[in-house]
Amino acid sequence: MYLSVADVKAYLGIAPTHTGDDALLTVLLEAAVSAIERACDRQFAAAPATTRSFEAAQHASRTLLYLDAELAQLASIANGDGQPIELHHVLLLPDEPPALALLLRPEAGLVWRGTVQVGGYWGYSLSPPAAIVQATREYVAYLYRGYDQQVQQPERGDLHRLPAHIRELLAGYRRLR
Repeated sequence: MYLSVADVKAYLGIAPTHTGDDALLTVLLEAAVSAIERACDRQFAAAPATTRSFEAAQHASRTLLYLDAELAQLASIANGDGQPIELHHVLLLPDEPPALALLLRPEAGLVWRGTVQVGGYWGYSLSPPAAIVQATREYVAYLYRGYDQQVQQPERGDLHRLPAHIRELLAGYRRLR
């Protein structure tokens, strides 16, 4: 979650001791995070560290490994033969997170083999950018103030259903495919 119910209550001016809307605010907070992630087509706070499997490409260099998800932080790699690869032998591409591919440094003299195991934190970043947190805060407030009205949730990659001020905060965060 990008922020807590207490954060949302403070933003809305609701006293911390007033708990009557906490369940509603929790649901709206989850809906706002989900809507923003769908609209931008990415997860902004990395999930706990997990390992994913990738088949090494059969092309000439054999040093580039494409990932099927954004990688916020690399934790471990094991080649298809089970041998661990030291992290300093690997470059993240692009070099600023999130990484979309891994490149073996030429001086390492290694190639990807078989099914490569990549451990790490998967998502846009370890914690969401400030603009995403603010967009979430504002979208929860928008939903809360109009919760008795029917508000359409945006679909995947569909920013136009969000209020204009929230779209502005999300500008530049939508994943391009």
